[in-house]
Amino acid sequence: MQLALADFMADGGLRRHIRAMLPRYAQRITRLASVPKTGGVPWLTVPQPQGGMQLCVGLDEHIDDVALGAALLEAGIVATPVSRLCIAARLNGLHLGIGAVRGHEVEPAAREICAVLRKFASRHASEPRALRFGT
Repeated sequence: MQLALADFMADGGLRRHIRAMLPRYAQRITRLASVPKTGGVPWLTVPQPQGGMQLCVGLDEHIDDVALGAALLEAGIVATPVSRLCIAARLNGLHLGIGAVRGHEVEPAAREICAVLRKFASRHASEPRALRFGT
């Protein structure tokens, strides 16, 4: 397996794969970022994507990102709570990835995320207090 991978890399296969996938991932991450902006979730901060396969979105501080991550997981969506990744400062948000999501699945998944967020907030939120990051 390692020899095959070494040959793949030496022959330029990895470089070609990355070159072919970069525009696809850029399109997916842009789609993911655009849906919440029109999805009726005002307490969600979506930064301008900088490329890559991950997007970190901010939540107002009154939203429990750990409980929200669990609600999303129940809906079949994996989103890592940002607060679990913080040591010194407490940031609130979700870490989303698109590496395992097919291009045609991104927008429906993003709409489902927004639906879960709205439903969650209507059940769990108190008065909004803005905490923004990543813009």
